[in-house]
Amino acid sequence: VKKRILWISSRHIGSCHDSRAFKDTKLYELLLDKQEFLNKHQLFLVGDSAYDLESFLLVPHEEPAPLSPEDAYNYYHSNCRIRIECCFGELIMR
Repeated sequence: VKKRILWISSRHIGSCHDSRAFKDTKLYELLLDKQEFLNKHQLFLVGDSAYDLESFLLVPHEEPAPLSPEDAYNYYHSNCRIRIECCFGELIMR
């Protein structure tokens, strides 16, 4: 698995909420502007529960019923997030 970070912003301090920092970026503005294109081509970002659901940003369901479609979605969503968190960990270790 190639672990590449394609974009980063260091405009906010560590105590700033992740979703606030994200919404203050030009990337967020670009994603809002291009959301029709992204939806048409089924392109999405994966975020954790700190983020608000957007048409281009997939976040987990809160407390899904066991064995429900939402529970299955959360399982696969978590699988993606684990890879992302591992990439962050490797970056920090460098």
